[in-house]
Amino acid sequence: MAPSDVYLLRKSFFQYGRNDWELLETPLLSDAINICRHLQIHLVLLALNLSNSCELNRLKKFHFSFPRLPIIVLTTLSAHQLAQQTLAQGAQDYLFKEHTREGWFWRAVERTLEHSQILQQIEDKEQRLRELQQKLEQHQQTEAKYRSIFENARMGIFLASGQGSFLDANTALARILGYDSPQQLLEQLVTLQEQLYVDPQQYRQLLQLLEQSGAVDNFESQVYRQDGEVIWISQNVSVVSNRVGQILSWQGTIEDITARKQTNEELFYRAA
Repeated sequence: MAPSDVYLLRKSFFQYGRNDWELLETPLLSDAINICRHLQIHLVLLALNLSNSCELNRLKKFHFSFPRLPIIVLTTLSAHQLAQQTLAQGAQDYLFKEHTREGWFWRAVERTLEHSQILQQIEDKEQRLRELQQKLEQHQQTEAKYRSIFENARMGIFLASGQGSFLDANTALARILGYDSPQQLLEQLVTLQEQLYVDPQQYRQLLQLLEQSGAVDNFESQVYRQDGEVIWISQNVSVVSNRVGQILSWQGTIEDITARKQTNEELFYRAA
């Protein structure tokens, strides 16, 4: 950029009350690239002699190095037709040096900075959307992994509401309780206290222990299967609470221990 151009720009800064702006100048493109790498630059004014075909390559090279940095090309009126080509090479706008004395310069600057800000906001939103999409995909993969473990586990696994009904159950639990599928279990077994436990007092005792300690291991009780058969189960249960300690749900595992109970009873009778 010629010294006269720099003088006019500095004068324009003062004239339009932009004394807080700093104008850095360098005649070499390599120096300009180095400055942009080490300083926070908001706008580049690139003076080009468009009668020289190599000048567009300078613009292209600079834009390639800093694709997000807004560029205004300064050229002459004689290069009006060629000036439009700068937009295709990465410039946000172009301005003729003959107009730097007028308000066109600052209008071009404000328009370019506003356009750059909008583009940056769009890119930031797109980046956030990509990050959210990535997190969603990771969550879905994790969910699919644990769903597979949940469905294929040999032990019954469940999630129950604080009101005392199953919210989710795996195939093993449906089999233990005599249902054809987890869906059938969820549809037909509505209230645990009244439909599942042989002694409703055992259900209330389980809830009391959960309220006291938040988790219960090896809780044994008798329950009904779908066909009315009574079996023994052992539960490992923990609660899911909100910030104030209110129980939202409880989750755990159920194991059929009927055979073990029968074996223990037989051994007791033999010993007696």
